[in-house]
Formats: sequence, C-alpha cells, structure tokens
Amino acid sequence: MRASATFEISFRLTRSKRLPEDQIPYSRDTLRQDIARVRLAWEACQCSRDRNAIYGYLTAVFDLVMWWKAEDRAISRARWALPAAAVRRTN
Repeated sequence: MRASATFEISFRLTRSKRLPEDQIPYSRDTLRQDIARVRLAWEACQCSRDRNAIYGYLTAVFDLVMWWKAEDRAISRARWALPAAAVRRTN
C-alpha cells in the first residue's frame, strides 16, 4: 500500500470518529433553515417550466443529506426533520 493511501485511510478514520464535544450542536432553528432552503428549491422547481428544474431541488436535498452523513447523523436528522417538514394542506 502506498504511503499516501495509508495516510488517507487513517485520516478518514480519525475524522469520522470525532468526539461529541468536537461537534457543533444542530439546533431546531438550524433544522428549520435547512428545511426552508430545500422548500425554496422545491418551489423554484415547481415554478419553472424548464425540464431540468428538478435537478436544483435534488441537489439541495442531496447536499443537505451529505452534510448530515458527513457528521454520521443522516438517519437521526432525517427522522427529526420529517415531522418538522410536514406539508401543510391547503384547500
């Protein structure tokens, strides 16, 4: 194994096993802002007549989930986000 490959693997292992005190807290306000950002991307997609408009929305969702995944919290935050992002019914 190359030395650079060994360094990269060890860097990833140490980075993924961060201590809880090293992590920045994720508050309800942050969750609301993240959901609002995704919601705005959805609204922009719905208002557009461009056939590729969906990719803006999908990118917003993907970026958010990858951010959560980088902190190893994707599942727990997605579960937390579902009730907060409940779609309001309009008549």
